[in-house]
Amino acid sequence: MHTVLIWIVATLSSTVEPYVETVYPAVSVFDVVPCEPAPQFQPLFSLIDSLTQLGVLIAVSAAVLSLTYAGLTYIFGTEDQIQRAKRRVRSVLIGVVIVLMANSVIVFFVVSIGFSCDGGV
Repeated sequence: MHTVLIWIVATLSSTVEPYVETVYPAVSVFDVVPCEPAPQFQPLFSLIDSLTQLGVLIAVSAAVLSLTYAGLTYIFGTEDQIQRAKRRVRSVLIGVVIVLMANSVIVFFVVSIGFSCDGGV
């Protein structure tokens, strides 16, 4: 069972990683620490890193689209639509802050549970 779980995590990691390899919208777990994770955790951390980056990429893309829609509504809308556009902008900005904070929390937890530096900083 343990071997099957490791195989599933490694397969998911290798499947997701190429899609986010060239785009780094978020802080990567591997950029934060000066050492490598334990070998048994490498596929899991690679999967978490790839999914985190993919999630941030999707959230930022949705935010850009939503801000574009709100801007167009603000320019061409009626008074009621302008008020909704202002609320949308505020909500999108709060959402982006939450997504970026969530990425930092994930990096913190991953670094604190799985990395061991031999004489590292």
